[in-house]
Formats: sequence, structure tokens, C-alpha cells
Amino acid sequence: AGEHTGMEYHKYLYPQYFIPELNIVDIPEECSDEVVKRMREAFKLFFASPNAALNALRSALEYVLDDLGIPRLNGSGKRMNLHQRIESVDPAMHGFRTEWLHALKIMGNSGTHGEEVDMHQLLDGCEVMEAVLAKVYQKQQLKRIDEIAEATIKRKNSV
Repeated sequence: AGEHTGMEYHKYLYPQYFIPELNIVDIPEECSDEVVKRMREAFKLFFASPNAALNALRSALEYVLDDLGIPRLNGSGKRMNLHQRIESVDPAMHGFRTEWLHALKIMGNSGTHGEEVDMHQLLDGCEVMEAVLAKVYQKQQLKRIDEIAEATIKRKNSV
């Protein structure tokens, strides 16, 4: 024990892992298995290694681009880097700004290249990724809802 110095000490505990992992942001049901896998990996690493968690978000972004039909190879068969793939995205067609994707790439690169990442940066990355996932995958759901609504109205009007 030791001498009482009149000072009060508090011990703080910081979680390293949660099993099962916490859902830091919503993942739309429409996401592909590859995107979900990378997002879950980011959630598992969230407290233990913010750098690795941001890297997992960057990896998820690669698969989001796959789901958008953005090729990994250019016209001459050479592998495109993430920046080039992001530049291939048509923002008007997908309903979000490519700056969102570039921000995720930069955050993921910070995690990959050993820059010190704090929890605020990681939360920012998760928030941006949540918005991207909602725009990409829930847009597909909204398109389906539009189809159902149009078909229903068409049927009613034809009776």
C-alpha cells in the first residue's frame, strides 16, 4: 500500500475489444458480403487499433467501388489505384460527392502508413463511411420502393 499523501487516485479502464463487436455505424442490409466483412473487421479493431480500423474502412471502400461497377483494371489491363478508381465514379449517378471517397482514402492511408490516428479521426471515418453506405445501398432499396409504388399506381389506374 504505501503512505497516504492526501491525493486521490482514479483508475480508468479502456476497452480493447468487444465480443461480439459493437456496431459503430449502421450497415445497410443491402451491402455485399465483402463490404460487411470489412466493416465488421473495422468494428473489431475500433478500440484496439484505430489505425488498423481505418485501414479496414479503406478496404471496405474498395469493395463499395466494386459494387458500383468501378473496375479495378484500366483499359490496358493495368491495376488502378484507389485514387484512380474514385476518379471514375460519376457523382451525379451515385448521389454523393467524390470528396467523401477521397476523404476515406486519405484517412485509410493515414492508418496504413503509421500516422498516429486518434479516436475522433476514426469516428469521422466511420461517419463518412456510414453516409456512403446509405447513399450506395439504400439508394438501391429506394429505387425498388419507387418501382413498387409505380407498379401499384399503374395497376390501380388501369382498373
